[in-house]
Amino acid sequence: MKKFIDNVIREKKDQFKAIMGKEQRVENMIEDLKNLNLSNKKLEEVIKVARKYV
Repeated sequence: MKKFIDNVIREKKDQFKAIMGKEQRVENMIEDLKNLNLSNKKLEEVIKVARKYV
C-alpha cells in the first residue's frame, strides 16, 4: 500500500511540474509577443493559431 501511495504522489508531482512548465512557456511567449509590437490585426491572427494548439 505504501508503494502505491508513493507512486501516486510521484505521478501527481510530475503532472504538476508539466502543468507549471506549460504555464511558464505561455507566459514567456506572451512576453515575446509583446516585445514584437505587432498590430492588433496580426496579434489576433497569432492568437487564433495559438488557440488551436493550446
